[in-house]
Amino acid sequence: MFLFSLIFIMRLPTLFNDYYDVDELAAICQARDYLAGDIPGVDFSESKKPLYHLIFKGAYSLSMSHGWVIVHVVTIFFIFVTSLFLYLIGRRVDCENTGLVSAMLYGVLISSFNRQFMATNGEVIYNLFLAAGLLLFIISIESEKIRRVLSFAAAVVMGLCAWQVKFHGIILILFMAFFIVIYIPYIKFGLRNRYFLFLFISGFSLMGLILVLKAAGFKPAGDAVAQALSLLYYASSPGRNFTIADLLIRFFHRQTLIGLWHFVLWVPAALIIFRFVKFRFKGKGLSESAVILFALITYLMIFGGGARIYFHYYMAAYPFLSIAAAMAINNPNFYRMDVFRRKFTLLLAIPGLFFFLWNMKDIYIRHFAQQAFYNEGRVLYWTRAVLAGTFNHYLLPGKEYLETVNYIRNNTGSSDRLFVWGDGPYLNYFADRRQGGTGLWMKNTAYRIKGYYDIGTAQSLEQAAGEERGLVAVLERKKPELIVDVSGNGLSGFRVPLSTLKVLNKYISTKYRKEKNINGFEIYRRVL
Repeated sequence: MFLFSLIFIMRLPTLFNDYYDVDELAAICQARDYLAGDIPGVDFSESKKPLYHLIFKGAYSLSMSHGWVIVHVVTIFFIFVTSLFLYLIGRRVDCENTGLVSAMLYGVLISSFNRQFMATNGEVIYNLFLAAGLLLFIISIESEKIRRVLSFAAAVVMGLCAWQVKFHGIILILFMAFFIVIYIPYIKFGLRNRYFLFLFISGFSLMGLILVLKAAGFKPAGDAVAQALSLLYYASSPGRNFTIADLLIRFFHRQTLIGLWHFVLWVPAALIIFRFVKFRFKGKGLSESAVILFALITYLMIFGGGARIYFHYYMAAYPFLSIAAAMAINNPNFYRMDVFRRKFTLLLAIPGLFFFLWNMKDIYIRHFAQQAFYNEGRVLYWTRAVLAGTFNHYLLPGKEYLETVNYIRNNTGSSDRLFVWGDGPYLNYFADRRQGGTGLWMKNTAYRIKGYYDIGTAQSLEQAAGEERGLVAVLERKKPELIVDVSGNGLSGFRVPLSTLKVLNKYISTKYRKEKNINGFEIYRRVL
């Protein structure tokens, strides 16, 4: 009961603020459109997997005006149940106190950082399934016969549930396969064994077979290659011109910042992982090894989005880093861990209290001092940037697009649709208008089509025209009243104007007229 009360208090500010991250805005817009009769996959694309959106659909079906409160209450329960699973894992692989410390670390720190940690994003939801799945997997490797099979099957189900929240949730199933096929044989036989030579040859042969089948026109093989390429395309951060230097700078800045605030987690976890690596990736037993190895693998997922390295990418590792840190803190043989044991409450309270007060300050601004948001001074702006590594893209509609939002609301009907060329969640959400295109993140489509034009071959130009014709067909079917091109404003760094696209631009020139430019937002109204 104490842990639940603590988690509830830490997340209390979320019950008075509708969103902390643009991913939440997108999910809310998509839930509203779904409840209005649009069909996901037909009328629009959802930004994540079905289980994630199910939470928003259920919440907004209960209350269209305050569905976000229900979403955030559900998130509190997800964090609490995740903490309980961490307690069970920690107790099983080490001791009772390790379980308690694991639960406390996760329960407090997952709500003690910047706005991305306060948002209901995919990570904070699928962490529950990852934690439950890891517990079941540990039970399976410690058990025999029927219990082993049943536990493993249940772990696979948890892995599939995590995957159906967000694609990255597939990591649990991949990890279990790796642990059984590679790690356990490594522990038993070492690397210098014909088994691993056989695995290498088999894997290389499988990749070759897939490429041959793709070349022969076998559709499943072609789909597999296309999926792999799409993931690599996402990781490349299209349109942002990120370099290796950008990746390193972002990583060192964000890792340093989060490491300093969550010192009580990162230092002990780093020590036990370092020891694990030092001893050739071998823990005291398979169960401890599974926990530490999964913590390391989920941590490396922060690079899955290329140079983006968003803070919320770190959240996937937090359940398992919490267990690893707890094992180190409760181990009397670890250097300097006596300080962490004696000062544990203080080290946990510092970030917890600071960010709770910070979030309560935000709630006061949102409800009682909105001008403080719009007239924020440079001191507070840079204080937030330095202390929390984030800017003011939450609480209220941003100053750069507020006038455009008001114009849309005042010059369209509540049933009219809006098509945003660029990042759509902000405008669609605050203007409260349904999607007029295929999705809310048209910038990714824009970057891809622009890339086809930049290549300049007959094949790439046809690919560009084909994608554009698909967009035109959707616009003709949905007939959005307004189209807004955000490239002139550079919202979210988007700089690909509609005029870049030949087929789409020709359609808009025929069916729409340019009506207004507000702070770089080009607004077009349908005339035919």
